[in-house]
Amino acid sequence: MTTTASAHDVHHAPGPTGGWRLLYKGGLLRAAWMLVLFGGIGFGLVVLARWAGGWHPILATEPLVLVAALVAAPIGFLAGVGAFDYWAYYALGFPTREEDHSGHGARSWRDYFRVNTDHKVIGIQYMVTTFFFFLAGGMLALLVRAELAKPGMQFFDNQTFNGLFSVHASLMIFLFVIPAFAGLANFAVPLMLGAGDMAFPRLNALSYWLYLLGGVVLWLSWFASGGTAKAGWWSYPTLSEAQFSPGHGQDYWILAIHILTLSSLAGAINFLVTIHNMRSPGMTWMRLPLFVWSIETYALLLLLALLIRLTSKGPVLYRQVRCGLGGRKFTLCKFRSMHPDADLRREELDALNEMDGPAFKIRNDPRCTAIGSGRGTC
Repeated sequence: MTTTASAHDVHHAPGPTGGWRLLYKGGLLRAAWMLVLFGGIGFGLVVLARWAGGWHPILATEPLVLVAALVAAPIGFLAGVGAFDYWAYYALGFPTREEDHSGHGARSWRDYFRVNTDHKVIGIQYMVTTFFFFLAGGMLALLVRAELAKPGMQFFDNQTFNGLFSVHASLMIFLFVIPAFAGLANFAVPLMLGAGDMAFPRLNALSYWLYLLGGVVLWLSWFASGGTAKAGWWSYPTLSEAQFSPGHGQDYWILAIHILTLSSLAGAINFLVTIHNMRSPGMTWMRLPLFVWSIETYALLLLLALLIRLTSKGPVLYRQVRCGLGGRKFTLCKFRSMHPDADLRREELDALNEMDGPAFKIRNDPRCTAIGSGRGTC
């Protein structure tokens, strides 16, 4: 028992790698070619399925973007950075590499750009990444305020303004406020508890890379056909349905929220298990630092928001995200208008926007409810 504990306390330097081995070692280089590979596999599966089913056109943009770019390519990226290495070895029957802390710590700046299981490195990765997303969200806020400086339209059209507002709010909530706590907690909670690391180091690393991937997917929505998501950070139905949000920007937003939900869920479970089971001897509940109590509450609230009653009567945001994707792609959910006379055609809605300004600024038509009211839209 003593030998095992002492072995886990020693940090071993990773062995030298070079040449072709760099292409197969988990990291950004392998992530680049695996992203292209998995995206190509997804592309091929869609083309093969449409050809076999006799569906035309075979090269349809919507399913190709959904399967190849939004599903297969992100999985390839995560596999490339090494997020699934241990589990892949185990599932395939290969000898698994036990955690000897050789992947812990940062000996150079490159160690912050790979999968690292050290809680302090992950905490720094979280905090630096959230800072950059904060700057990006702040830049969008400046553009929104510049547009609102005077009545009428100054710099952007109606839909671009709605996109700026939607992505700004989503960035600040899902990519800054929530993960900023995760970064501070990753760095400080194990130290405050006297624990060597988080309860699940690999899951901890996976939660960060899922967070980064979700942020990249959300930001890439600007380059999607039809522009970025324009339905607000709550993505209210029916405004988020395909009829009123055409293109793929809303699909990118929905996928990004799903990925960020998985990241937050993995982090919350990790925090709760660490706080409950890895306190040092004598660290009773009444001796816990106040910061640890706040993270306990933070993680518990995340679990309540993400897990409890994930049904048709579950949390509003979850239902809107789930039904947003299901309604846009598979017609799984239907929504009723909030007003009996709210069945406006697309042309009428566009005419209202052109007359009244951006939807987030003014909505005077009595048949519509305000986007920010929480009761639905046209």
